[in-house]
Amino acid sequence: MSREPTPRTETARRAPAAAGERREEERAGRRAAERAERDARWTRAARLALYGSLGLTLLMTAILYATLVRRTHIEDDDTDYASMPSVIDLQGLVRIDTTADRGSELEGARYLAGLLAAEGIEAEIEELPGGKANLFAVLDGRSPELLVLHSHRDTDPIHRPDAWVEDPFGGTLRGPFIYGRGVFDMKSTTIAQLHAFVAAHHRAREEGPPARSLALLATSSEETDSLLGTQRVLEQRPAFSERIWVVLTEGGVVEALDWDAIKHWGTSFAQKRYAPVRYYGPRREELEQLREALRTGAIGRRHGPPRWNAAAATFLESYRHTRQHPDIREPLGDLEALLADPALFERQPDFIKALFRNELHGFEVRPAAPASAGSEPRGEAWVLPLLLHLPPGATLEQAVAELLPTEQETPRLRREIEPPIGSGEASPVDHPAFVAIQEQIRATHGDVPRGPFFLAFYANDCRFFRAASKVCYGFQPFLLPGSDSATTAGPDERIALRGYVQGVELYVELVERLLALPAPPK
Repeated sequence: MSREPTPRTETARRAPAAAGERREEERAGRRAAERAERDARWTRAARLALYGSLGLTLLMTAILYATLVRRTHIEDDDTDYASMPSVIDLQGLVRIDTTADRGSELEGARYLAGLLAAEGIEAEIEELPGGKANLFAVLDGRSPELLVLHSHRDTDPIHRPDAWVEDPFGGTLRGPFIYGRGVFDMKSTTIAQLHAFVAAHHRAREEGPPARSLALLATSSEETDSLLGTQRVLEQRPAFSERIWVVLTEGGVVEALDWDAIKHWGTSFAQKRYAPVRYYGPRREELEQLREALRTGAIGRRHGPPRWNAAAATFLESYRHTRQHPDIREPLGDLEALLADPALFERQPDFIKALFRNELHGFEVRPAAPASAGSEPRGEAWVLPLLLHLPPGATLEQAVAELLPTEQETPRLRREIEPPIGSGEASPVDHPAFVAIQEQIRATHGDVPRGPFFLAFYANDCRFFRAASKVCYGFQPFLLPGSDSATTAGPDERIALRGYVQGVELYVELVERLLALPAPPK
């Protein structure tokens, strides 16, 4: 049954009412326990200050004062965020369960379509099986070339519901934050893109069409494989994909010590590729032994030797200047010497090392999926999933030979290897769109350190756009404390309201700047 594109009410979200009341009582109990624990910690701290020496008391006071001063940058804010349209729109989207395992992307797409319809903008929803959906909206400009604002509808599942204090689908405003599943990844960016799209429409009505066309694209299943989302769009909508000029999606990084202490504002332009590997066997113990042997290096290897690649070098050319410790900053100035010195290379952070080498990452042994209908049962009850991480320029054959044990070393186990998904090519950092992003960051936040960023441990859908020869960048518009990103995919996911609201404004201005860039005529 179709539902109206509006946020769900408390009754609809928490039916039956009795079960909702029990959950609320449990949350209230957990909050009370947490408050009691906080009170106990403050009491212990007060006793320490009371009975400690004068020097210790002064030290504790200084630390507490410094902490409170730093926290006031976030907490001492009497802005009425609850009345702001961007906050209201985000609350409505968060209140819709679009989790990858049980939520409804379709309901989320209808909500977005409703927001657009309220502004007189038509959107197309492609309904797919299992409550999946893709959403399209296009503003035609003087050139058919499309600037695509891409987001995904699905979010991570709620893995530990009992660990949440806030309602994961409440969109709760508490203190300086908004809480809820997907509020960081990536419903906040979705609303920022929607507001930028609406603002572009308003300008077009008043001033005429922009130089380039603009598309709002919200796709399915990014948290799994994007088969029903970006990959489907690129394969089945050639008329749309052929028009793509540049794609902006998630995946940028902002490193900040405080609101006024930005270390690096990174726009992602490259990433590693990932090749799934699975070992199957009849007994769990055998796979656990393999996992431990791989972890310790008894067989196979966890990583290969470092190799230079152009994307990593481009990233580090600017990024190294933002590192404070000379033992990191100085070696990054001579990559050839660094890669040729194993001892020096091993002293670098894992993030830096990952840019240059194939790596093998493992997961937990789990029950294997049952054989599909019509296929012959193999008697393989257990599976060990692994993932090969390949930097640009690396091949699957190279990674398999370097990292995985030979079949003779695992004779009782069956191995499956899938080819890496997407492209390992980087998008250019001298592209007019990339330059415009850097100019917008400067216009909004001043001459802060900024530049390209390389995704070393996770991926976004740029890998599929780049495989289709499209320029794609991951852009983070929000200046946020690092603690916000730490809650992604975990309990009580949150985003600071100040950074969110400012980021929406930044995104609106960035899209206006990009649409004004010269474009070929129709």
